Amino acid sequence: MASRLAVTLSNGKCVLVTLASPADLSGALHFQSVERVPSPPASALFSAVAMDADAGLLAVGATDSTVRVFRLHHPKKAAPRRSASSMVDLPGLLQSEGNMHVQLLSLGSWGYSSDELGHVSSLAFTDDGRA
Repeated sequence: MASRLAVTLSNGKCVLVTLASPADLSGALHFQSVERVPSPPASALFSAVAMDADAGLLAVGATDSTVRVFRLHHPKKAAPRRSASSMVDLPGLLQSEGNMHVQLLSLGSWGYSSDELGHVSSLAFTDDGRA
């Protein structure tokens, strides 16, 4: 059974990693695919990431004080995706039919600036995945 991880990299990018199988005895991980999450505007970098318990929603926080929420394929419903390239630009999990960017969360419309709020440092979903 494949497992999914969401990772924020030190360069401010975010990727989804699908593991083909559990780690072997040496602790080595076997990747099935690695997919880039679409980047925020040029002035921002991703700073935090969280996936809900069912791996159906991905929330990615940025240094511009915003959070982007993406809908993923449900792992129990989606067939494993094979790719010739080890790094692709997400037609697979995030931007295929009906599965894409869902919401941009920001306090900017309430008059707050990213200088006042700072970057997103932590994200979490509730146990039931509703918030």
